[in-house]
Amino acid sequence: MESHQLPYQVDKCPKSYEEYKFTLPALYREVAKEELREDDVVREKALTKMRHWIAENPYIFKCRTDAKFLLRFLRFRQFSVPMACEALERYLTVRELYPGWFKKLDCTDPIMQEILDYEPFTYIGQDSAGRAAFVIRFGRFNNEKHTAAQDARYMALILETVLEWEEFQIGGCQVFIDYRDCSIGNFEKWSTSELKIMMDVYSRSYPLRYGEIHGAKLPKQAVPVLETFLSFANPKLREKINCYPTIAELEKRIDPGCKPIAYGGTVDFDELNRAFRKRIEEQREIVLGLDGMEIDVDHYASVWDSEEVQPECPKSYDEYKFTLPALYREVAKEELREDDTVREKALTEMRHWIAENPYIFKCRTDAKFLLRFLRFRQFSVPMACEALERYLTVRELYPGWFKHLDCTEPTMKEIFHNGPFTLLGWDTYGRLVGLSRFSRFDGEKHTPAQDARFMALVMETMLECEEFQVGGCHILLDFEGSTASNFEKWSTTDLKIMMDAYSHTYPLRYADDIHSAGLPKYGSTVIDTFLSFANPKMREKISCYSTVAEIEKYFEAPLKPAIYGGSVDLEQANRALWKRMEDQRAVVLGLDQMEIDVDYYSSRWNFEGTTPDEIAAGAMFKRFGRLHACTSIMAPPSVQKCPEKYDLYQPVRSALHRQIAQDELREEPAIAEQALQQMRDWIAKNPAIRNCRTDASFLLRFLRVRKFSHVAACETLERYLVARQRFPEWYGKLDTAEPWVRDLIDSEFVVPLGRDERGRIVHLVRYANLDLDRFQVADQIRFFTMVFESIFEDELNQISGVVCVFDDTNVPMRAFGQWSLTEIKNYIDCVTRALPLRVKEVHVVNLPLFGATVGEWIMSCCSEKLRSRVKCYRTMDEFVGKCNMLSLLPKEYGGSQDRMDLKRQLKDSLDRHRNIILALDDMEVDEKRCLLVKNQTNPMAGEQGMIGSFRKLDVD
Repeated sequence: MESHQLPYQVDKCPKSYEEYKFTLPALYREVAKEELREDDVVREKALTKMRHWIAENPYIFKCRTDAKFLLRFLRFRQFSVPMACEALERYLTVRELYPGWFKKLDCTDPIMQEILDYEPFTYIGQDSAGRAAFVIRFGRFNNEKHTAAQDARYMALILETVLEWEEFQIGGCQVFIDYRDCSIGNFEKWSTSELKIMMDVYSRSYPLRYGEIHGAKLPKQAVPVLETFLSFANPKLREKINCYPTIAELEKRIDPGCKPIAYGGTVDFDELNRAFRKRIEEQREIVLGLDGMEIDVDHYASVWDSEEVQPECPKSYDEYKFTLPALYREVAKEELREDDTVREKALTEMRHWIAENPYIFKCRTDAKFLLRFLRFRQFSVPMACEALERYLTVRELYPGWFKHLDCTEPTMKEIFHNGPFTLLGWDTYGRLVGLSRFSRFDGEKHTPAQDARFMALVMETMLECEEFQVGGCHILLDFEGSTASNFEKWSTTDLKIMMDAYSHTYPLRYADDIHSAGLPKYGSTVIDTFLSFANPKMREKISCYSTVAEIEKYFEAPLKPAIYGGSVDLEQANRALWKRMEDQRAVVLGLDQMEIDVDYYSSRWNFEGTTPDEIAAGAMFKRFGRLHACTSIMAPPSVQKCPEKYDLYQPVRSALHRQIAQDELREEPAIAEQALQQMRDWIAKNPAIRNCRTDASFLLRFLRVRKFSHVAACETLERYLVARQRFPEWYGKLDTAEPWVRDLIDSEFVVPLGRDERGRIVHLVRYANLDLDRFQVADQIRFFTMVFESIFEDELNQISGVVCVFDDTNVPMRAFGQWSLTEIKNYIDCVTRALPLRVKEVHVVNLPLFGATVGEWIMSCCSEKLRSRVKCYRTMDEFVGKCNMLSLLPKEYGGSQDRMDLKRQLKDSLDRHRNIILALDDMEVDEKRCLLVKNQTNPMAGEQGMIGSFRKLDVD
């Protein structure tokens, strides 16, 4: 190409970036918001981060950094910057690896002109949903004159052209494929390798958003070729493909507004093709200008194997031989059920499962790697496969924590030389003994993610050691000398991710006991939170002692460090660990080449929120007598209304919940910080408030429920404080340890189900399980309040809200007769006006006819917004059919959750929050001076209209 000014510069570090303005119609702004989580703030922030990443990336030499180009990838990955950056790398790499297919795409090239003249591909306009619609007439590709690569170049030209359209980036596309007039030559000219490359482009390398793909009149002889082509697609794309026997069926799927005359519409094909060709020609310089981008091909070729067109399964697997000492053979047999026959059979089954799994694209299949998971799960192949999936998924979801683990990276070297973790050797049981000196992590210089990366590097290094896989590890933790900064830098979400790695994600086998000592009081709350995310089995292994002297006896003599009265030189032990890291460096970095379908697995496991088997807070230690500074119950925050210092606002680390907060609550750091300051000032100056919590988490309850209107939030807080004093029989002295609370938990009156696909916490309420002779209305409200107070201590629940499912099957009439109209009115008034609850949905199932009258009165007391969120169903089957919650339900409903586990989770959650809930009584308000709530008991204006949704049960 001639040397001239390119339409878009490819300088990766320009002096300034252009200012982007969204100029598309309102439809696209709405689609961008709802489907892509895009708004002006999100977009600007993501562009800044991505440009910084490009500028700092040593393997990208030249790249477009204009907004339109980068938004291709950000919109494709719904503004996840790490995933968008990875998509950009893949795009740049495939262009370099196959330049004959994807570079020098010139629409004036004679062959390109010929294919354009045949008009196999036509843009027919936008449908009513804003999606770009295309018709492909496959028979118009000339199978005799043009090669598969030439047809592919034509398709790449089309893709590069339309990807410059922001409407296409946002709305995605609908594709209609007409296979009429095809000959067998149209299909046979494509080799398997060429089909693989082309599908990689359509489903992975180019940032394409598909709506649906419809095809018709596919000839029988073409089916094997098309099946081969689709075998390389990811499952998500395959699900969008529909094929019909007749063109008439295809025509039904084309939007009438853009349907060509040839398919029963009114749009002229020739006119469409002329307009499309004109747009292709107008963008010629832009498409050719893409060739100015440059990357380090050697580096990326090692990341994405240029031989991807070869079959994913190796032709042969390594033959494994057990070469460890006899001690490990004995441990493997007794503890892991491993022998030569079991091992070989399990490896064969697991390799076959990987080969057949459409969601795993690349994975190590050598014995040493797979045995990590098989030994972890005692050679249960299904459980080992699930452990592998979880491991691969977490690595992809948190690449900043678990990928690119390079021991030669300066930060990794710094952390290592501080000596926070040392491998002391192997004890007489064959276990690896590790010592963590927590104070050696730099609380000021290094972030939690950097410390976590170091520990991930240690874990990956040691997991390559078979002695570690078989024998497991014995860990000792020394907290002596730790400062507050060692603990305070860890957010709740950081702790959650790290514990997930230790107890769920990495296949680590722990010894019977994990001994810790010297935990300072100011660290106990953080460690408490950390352990609340552990599985119960791991929590039972942990013992905590007040002094370091108490754990010295747990070192075997040959492994006791000199600083604890032994002979082991820690410096020498650290040098041995460093050598092991250097030896394994290439192996650990090579793990980054494994690939999975991230979209599929991230929807399967919600790693950013709580899941039923992961969050079981409560009895953190098995020996309460040794607890000392460690405690299993969270300490209550201060109720001093004017503390010397306030805690800072921190956005939640869950990307899903941050987006919900932004989209639904208008929550931005600057807005939140300002609102917190305004609310704290109001509390400090309010003479009616004597004592009140002012910690950020508590106040954010009210700000979030009022969408950061601090005036409305202050009013709700005042109502909350007054309600607690006005109804002490409902809200006072809520002790979760009382026997009657345990009885209600055991009755399964209220059951926590975990999070739904939108991140909302779901609870099941069954009044048929309530002992009406024993539990009165006040007891029910007190129990509900304990549950609500415990779940809304979690900021993720404040953001996403709660979903309640009422199963009224077999509910007796007395359950409704217990409640007086005054009690209903007062309680609903508290729920809707005084309690900071985000009730997102209420599902009422199988309400008996005699309950309809009470239901109508309840609804009349609710706000219009809450009434609109109530849905009624005749049967549980109807509810399950209309709501995607089956997997959350207990097994007795056809779900997958064990009711005993669910009861335990509720008990543990209430236990953990006991002190916090009791401490709410320390807040105090002078009700007579609360001007905002003088009329709190008056009927709510405009909310007295009786409605009949409980009678009309056939309405969803």
